[in-house]
Amino acid sequence: MGMSQVPMNMMLLVAPIYPAVLLNTLGSYDFAFLSLAALNFIGGVMFLLAKPPRLGPRQPRSSQTRRAGPRRHMLGALRALMPQTRRPAAK
Repeated sequence: MGMSQVPMNMMLLVAPIYPAVLLNTLGSYDFAFLSLAALNFIGGVMFLLAKPPRLGPRQPRSSQTRRAGPRRHMLGALRALMPQTRRPAAK
């Protein structure tokens, strides 16, 4: 899904400008919306015809990764970035 976001984001940048330019040159939104609809239809057909990816063999996870989990790694990284401060002793 990540690779499909690159052309999608490019079209999101161009899509509002394209009908405005065609409105100024042709005097109508008809061609702009029909051409954008055709591009969306072609993209939808291409997604429907795309084959699922072939998955390779699964790699065994190391015991450390299995034990720690993603949250522990994130907290450890945050603690490393934070300055070490001592709390005042309770009275």
